[in-house]
Amino acid sequence: MEKEIDEKLQGVGTDRLLAEIERRKIERPNMIQNFAYGVLQNVCENHLNEISSGKNDSNFKNRIYKAAMEMWFGENVWNYINAVCID
Repeated sequence: MEKEIDEKLQGVGTDRLLAEIERRKIERPNMIQNFAYGVLQNVCENHLNEISSGKNDSNFKNRIYKAAMEMWFGENVWNYINAVCID
């Protein structure tokens, strides 16, 4: 594993590494106390309607995950997730 990391860091300058460290310092979002569940409710309702009409929404799991995360943590939750996830 160390060899893989060394290969990925080959040619990466100090400035880029420091910028990456700063990018990852974004604080973890807190759960919203009085969240509105309307968006999540709509996603679920639309999914049931599509199933009832014979359609198959293959992207449903992604849409429900996105709606739930934004409902509980706010739309900026993706800034945190993108900052701490390793490419």
